[in-house]
Formats: sequence, C-alpha cells, structure tokens
Amino acid sequence: MRRVLLTLFLVAAAGAALVPAPGAGARHAGVSLDDRCGPGLIEVGDGLCTHGGDRVPQAIERAAAGFAAPADATNRKKAANPRCAGDGVSGRRIRVFYGFPSDTTSRAAAFERWIRESVVLADRNLDRQSPGIPGQHLRMYCRNGRKVTVSAIRLLPIADSSFTFGDVVASLLDRTAHGLGDADFDAQRFTYVVFVDNVTCCYGPAGQGTIYFDDRADPSGNLNNLISAGPRFSMVEIGGSPASGAYVFLHEVGHTLGAVQHTAPHSSGAGHCYTGYDVMCYADGGPWFAGGGTMEPVCPPMPDGQRPFDCQGGDYYEVDPAPGSYLDEHWNTADSGWLTRPG
Repeated sequence: MRRVLLTLFLVAAAGAALVPAPGAGARHAGVSLDDRCGPGLIEVGDGLCTHGGDRVPQAIERAAAGFAAPADATNRKKAANPRCAGDGVSGRRIRVFYGFPSDTTSRAAAFERWIRESVVLADRNLDRQSPGIPGQHLRMYCRNGRKVTVSAIRLLPIADSSFTFGDVVASLLDRTAHGLGDADFDAQRFTYVVFVDNVTCCYGPAGQGTIYFDDRADPSGNLNNLISAGPRFSMVEIGGSPASGAYVFLHEVGHTLGAVQHTAPHSSGAGHCYTGYDVMCYADGGPWFAGGGTMEPVCPPMPDGQRPFDCQGGDYYEVDPAPGSYLDEHWNTADSGWLTRPG
C-alpha cells in the first residue's frame, strides 16, 4: 500500500457504508463476546475489531507548526514524564512501545522523547476537558512508578511493500511464534499502543485502533470496558511533530475506550463524529457524510493547537453528564477503567 502524506484528511473507515445511520436502530443490548465484530467493523487478530485506518487532518499539522514545545529544562522534563497513576503497574494500563519492522533499523533512541512528549500532550489534553476540577488521566504503564515505560520491540517485516495494523497486532500477540521475542504481549488488562517507525513506504493511514460498537451504559457489561474482551491495540505511525503524535495517540486510544458509538447524537455512523474541532470527529465517509451531511465546526482548537476530547461533552466523553442525557444513558468513555477517576 502506498503511503499518503500525513497532511491529508482522515480516510473513510472500511465498511462504513454498511453501518446504520447515526441514531438509527436499537441499542446494542445483544452484543456478546462471541459476536462483537458487527457491521462496519473488521476482525483483526482473534476476535478483535477495528473500523479501519485514520489519517491526520491538515489543520492538525498547521496548528502543530505553530506549537512551541517547552524550551526550559524544567518544563521539558515534565513533558518527558507524563503522569503515572498509582504504582504505575497494577490494574488496567496503557502500555507504550516503539516498534520497527524487523527488516529495518531501530531508531528508538532518537524517538523515545518524541513519544513521551506526544503522550504527555495527549494526557494533558484529557485532563483539561474538566475545567474547575481535577481531571482524568490515562492509566499509563510505568515500570518504575514515575516515568512512562517506552519499550523497543521488533515487528513483523515489511512484506510485498505492505505493512498493516494486523501485522502490529500479530507482532505482539504471536511474538514468540514469529521469532520476535521470548514472550507474547497478550495480557487482557492492557491496551497496547505501538508507535511504529520506518513504514512511510508501506502503511497508508497515520494510525489505527480496536473498538467495539456497544453503547450500553453499564461499565460492568460494556465490551469496551470488559477485561475479558481484551487485550486492546492501537498503532501510531511516527512522523510530524509531538502535537500531531498526541492527536493520533489520543484518537486511537479513544477508539479503544469505545468512542464513537453509532447512536451518539453527532455520530458519523462510522466510529467518529461530525462536530469539530474534536479529537474524534472528521469527514470519514460514513452514513452522515454519504447522506449529504458536512462537518460542523462548533468548537475552537485549544490554545496549544490540540483538539478537545468531545468538544461539546455529549457524544462520547463527559465526567458529569446531566441526568437523562445521552451519555447518562449510553456508554460514556469517562467511565472507562483505563482512565483515572475524576475529581
């Protein structure tokens, strides 16, 4: 697959035309572990689901071009050390890797700080979605309890000039079988995020993640929150600025948390939304756009150029939803066990 520059808009999710229109149909009360990849989703790995690949909107790179990373030593140290909840290792965690195809050369040392800065910008963005109260944070994996662990791993080689999200998933789930390492990464409590290097030749999108279309409100029953439905996986192609890396990282992790459900008020019908500027919203070619709908830019970018995580607080993330509102009665990613508790 030929690489397209990151400055292009996000592509349509594969199979988008097969999913129901936004708000149409009943809630997904019958979704089970045995039938989790419904219309609009592609199976990857063993029963894992993805909607397809994502690209970086042009506006993200324009904003990133004017974003100044912290210049002084104190702020740069903070940027390189995202917050680690609790002891950094127990319970549900988001674990980060630098990955490179095994037939290419590792550049882990050159990109470790870039990855950490991307993660801290994304985490800071999430925290700022709850003004006036201490916000939520990503439950990152920190082996030493203080600094996000970024492990370098070998991935499957590039074959036939093509590299896929499925290759990333197989590189972790079936690592020993492929001779890539001495242990598989398959713990169900983890969301594994791989920042992938050296694939500009062969991977079209900028990132991809797993998701389940299950809008049940109860965290104890929703597939997006069940440990038994894991592990979860995301990939982010390394490129551009840490600001664009933060956008792709938070977008793909947002999918693993369960954003955006088809029944959301502003759903595109293909795993995203159509109100901008928003981390999870873009013209993805889903039913909303196929029917003539357009993007509705109702929220400005944040001061640092990042996009809000649910800019109106009504489609997929709200720490204190109003009684009777959509997120009070449907899946709300703020209830995810892969986030810290708010307040």
